[in-house]
Amino acid sequence: MPMSPRFRVAISGGGIGGLALAAFICFHSSDIAVDIYETKEEISSIGAGIAIWKRTWQTLQDIGLEEEVKKRNLPLPKDGEAIGPIFRKADQSTTGIDFHNHMMPFNLVCFYNEEDGFGKVYTDPWMADVTANEVIDHYRDWEPALVEVVSDAHILGRLLAHSKTNRANLSKVLEIYQEVRLPLAKTAAKRSWSNGTRDLSSSLAALCSRLSGLLYDFNHPDFSVSPKATSEDLMLIGKAVGEAFAWLGEGGCDDDWKKAETLISAI
Repeated sequence: MPMSPRFRVAISGGGIGGLALAAFICFHSSDIAVDIYETKEEISSIGAGIAIWKRTWQTLQDIGLEEEVKKRNLPLPKDGEAIGPIFRKADQSTTGIDFHNHMMPFNLVCFYNEEDGFGKVYTDPWMADVTANEVIDHYRDWEPALVEVVSDAHILGRLLAHSKTNRANLSKVLEIYQEVRLPLAKTAAKRSWSNGTRDLSSSLAALCSRLSGLLYDFNHPDFSVSPKATSEDLMLIGKAVGEAFAWLGEGGCDDDWKKAETLISAI
């Protein structure tokens, strides 16, 4: 911690967003004091799977993670390196149908939606260890064969760490962050409304989306699917899912920062 910091930043929460924000600030500056406040006694390894898309990987490269990975002789993510989530209609006794799959570096998350859950106050822990049977029970009637906070932290962290940022103009700097990220957050929230998805590249707004799984539960108003749906019927949903995820594979974080840098340089 610097002896005489330019200013202090307090981060509420030691989740992926809070930790990423701290990493970006500290990587790009040495004169800002950062404190992270977390209610738990330690950083937990429990949580949802992390999907590293091209857009997310660009931000991680910005803090030197690629070099750290190389030092450990670990394989680097590549476009189209491995098959990611497979979207499958499988809640039937007959053979199911794969109607979409993603090419991405790693991981798969299974979704389960509680009927009539929208609007209810959720008081249970957000993350918990469960047994295999607890997971299997949600898919008992299926056939036998059975992922933007980092991008937000990237822009906010670099803006706070910028040499022109100080206590006097901090409000203007935060306005720049909002100008750059808010339009993307609204777009991500709209996508999440339709998809019910969560990815590290999505904004916090997307994580709080009102609806979950319209496409995955076959409830999307634009795609009516009957219990007797054919593979051709489901391919239309698969195309919609692919289009919704396409932006994550295109990158764009460098362009976001160039816009933010231009704005802060004009202060």
